Amino acid sequence: MTLSGSKLWYLRNFKFLGDIPPEKIDEVAGNTHMKDYPKGTVLYKEGEQTDQIYMIKQGEVILYHMRNEKRIVFDTLGPGSVFGGISLKPEKIEHFAEVVLGSKICNFPQDVMLKIISTNPRAMVRFWQEVSGRLSDYENRLKDSSAPAGELLLNELSRLKNTRQKNFFGFLNRPLIITHEELAKRSGLNRVTVTREMRRLRESGKISVDQKTGVITILEGPPKNIV
Repeated sequence: MTLSGSKLWYLRNFKFLGDIPPEKIDEVAGNTHMKDYPKGTVLYKEGEQTDQIYMIKQGEVILYHMRNEKRIVFDTLGPGSVFGGISLKPEKIEHFAEVVLGSKICNFPQDVMLKIISTNPRAMVRFWQEVSGRLSDYENRLKDSSAPAGELLLNELSRLKNTRQKNFFGFLNRPLIITHEELAKRSGLNRVTVTREMRRLRESGKISVDQKTGVITILEGPPKNIV
C-alpha cells in the first residue's frame, strides 16, 4: 500500500469520517498530511495560531500549560483522539502539544472538517461528542486537583491506562509503565510525594508494581468519573 493509499485507508476507517461518502474522504485526503513524529516533538506552542486539526493514528500526545516554569499536563491523548484547532475557527493556542510516544499523526485544515461536518449530521454528532466528552473530563480533572494526593494519582493512572490500551480500531492489552518523575509532571505533585503515595497505594492494595518490569496494575476499579 502506498503512503497516499495508506492515508486514504486510515481516513476512511477513522471514527469521525466513517459515514462520509468516499468522494468526500478523497477530498480530505488531498488536504491531509500524515507523518511520523519521534518522542519529544512539540507540535505547537502556547501563543501560536493554528488552523490545523490533528488526529492520532498511533502513539501518544500530551497537552500541557507552563506555569512558573513548571509543566502542568491536563490531557493525555491516544489513538483516535482529535486535538488542535477543534473550535473550528482560527485562534491562538493556549497550551502546548508534545509527542511522548513515537506517533503517527494526521493533520488537515479546519475548513475541511467544517465543510464535512456541516453537510453530514452523523459526522457532526460524533465530532461534538468528542469535544463535549473532552470538556467533561477536564471538569473532572479540576475536581481531582483538590483531592488527596493518593486519589489524584489513582485517577491519573486510570486515565493513562485507558489511553494506552486504545489503538486505532479498538483496545489492546498494553502494560502500564510510567516513572515517578513522569507521574509527578502529569499530576502536578512533586517527585517525593509521588513516591510516598505510590508506596501507600501498593500497601493499601489499590495497585501492584512488578519489580522486574515496572508494570503497574490497578487492583481497585477506576473511579466512576474516569472514562
